[in-house]
Amino acid sequence: MAKCILTIAAPNGVPIHYMEPSLVLFRSAELMKKFVTAALATALAGSVSFADPGDNEWLELDSEINNLATNLRPAKDGNGWSALIRATYAYSGDEIATGDPTASDVGHLDLDDVDLAFWGAVGEYSWRISVDIDGDAPGSDVAGLEDAYVTWACGDSFTATMGNFKASVLHSNMIDPENQLMIDRTALGSAFDNWDAGAGAHGSWEDISWYASFQNGADASASANWAVRVEMDLGEEMAAMEGAMGGGEQLNASVGLSYVLDDSSTGGEQSYFADVNGNMGPIGFGGEVGMIGDNVTNLATGSDWSHTAAPVAFSGDSTPWGFTGSYLVNEKVEIGLRYEDLDNAAGNTILSFVANWYQAEHNAKWQAQWSSFGADGANPDGSIFQVGVVVGASR
Repeated sequence: MAKCILTIAAPNGVPIHYMEPSLVLFRSAELMKKFVTAALATALAGSVSFADPGDNEWLELDSEINNLATNLRPAKDGNGWSALIRATYAYSGDEIATGDPTASDVGHLDLDDVDLAFWGAVGEYSWRISVDIDGDAPGSDVAGLEDAYVTWACGDSFTATMGNFKASVLHSNMIDPENQLMIDRTALGSAFDNWDAGAGAHGSWEDISWYASFQNGADASASANWAVRVEMDLGEEMAAMEGAMGGGEQLNASVGLSYVLDDSSTGGEQSYFADVNGNMGPIGFGGEVGMIGDNVTNLATGSDWSHTAAPVAFSGDSTPWGFTGSYLVNEKVEIGLRYEDLDNAAGNTILSFVANWYQAEHNAKWQAQWSSFGADGANPDGSIFQVGVVVGASR
C-alpha cells in the first residue's frame, strides 16, 4: 500500500505531518471494537427477539411520487446530478414558536430544502457543487452555496479536500437531509450543519476512519476552526443514515470521537464530542454528548430550526447530550423517540416523537413530528407539531 504524507502549515508556521497509523493503534482499536460490539449486540438481542416488522399491507401514495423519487436518484458513473425537496408545515400556539406568550397560534409552511447537486471526476480529481435554492432564512428566495470543493485521492486510504464543505464533527451533522430520522436534526447536529471554506483530509484503515479540517471560521480570515474526528465501525459498516430503515439483521454501528478548536472565540476554545449510532433488525439507536469550551458563545441551532422563534443556543462550560431510539414497524412505517438536554442557561430540554411513512425508503417519505420544549423560568417553552414530505436525494 502506498504511503502518503500530508503537510499543512499551522497558524504559527509549524508544519503538521500526517503519516500512516501505527500497528499499536490498530490492535488497540480491534480490542475496543470486539468489546463494544459484544455489549451493543447483547443489549439489542432481547429487543430484536420480540420484533416483527410484519407484512401488513399499507396504502401506497400516488405513483407520481415514486416515479419522481426514482427519476431524481443520482447517476453512479462518476458524473451526475441530484435534486431534493423537503417541505414542512409547522403549527403551534406556544411561546417557543410565537416568541410572545400573548400571540395567537401560528402555522406556516417552510421549504427546508430545495437542493441541487452536481459532481464529476477528472483523472485523480473529483468535484462537487451543491446549492440550496430556497436560501438559509425562512421565506428567502436567495440561493445559498453549500458544497463547492475539489478532492484528490492519494493512494487507497487518503483523500485531500479544498473548497467549501461541511466539517465532520458528529454523525448527526453529516447526515444528508433525506436520511434523517426526524424532521429536525439533533440540536448539536444542527449547530454544526454549516459550510465554510477551508482545506481538509480524510481516510480509512480497516474499520477506522478519520477526518481533519481547518476552515475560515466566523471572522473569515484572522482565525481558523479546526476539527478532527476518528470513527470506528462495529459489526457491519454503518450507513450514512439514521434509524433502522436500510439496516440488516446484523449489528451495524459506529462510534466516534471529535475535537473542535474554535479559534474565533476568546483565546481559542476547545470542545470535545462523542457519539454512537447504529441499527440491528428493526431497532435503530443513537446517542451523542459534548463538552463545550468555557468561552464558546457562538454555537446555536441552525436554519433548519426555523420553526422556533429564536435559535436555541448552547452555553459555554456545558455538557449537552441526547439519545434517539426507533422501531421499524414494517417495511413502510418507522416510529422514533428522541430526548435532548442542552445543559444551557435557559435550561432547555427537548422531547420529540416522529412517525415516518416510507414510499421509496428515505428518498420519498411523509413525516409527522411532535416536539416539546422545556425551559427554566420565563424562557420560551411549549410544543410544536410538524408534518413534512421528502422527495429526492442529495447525492
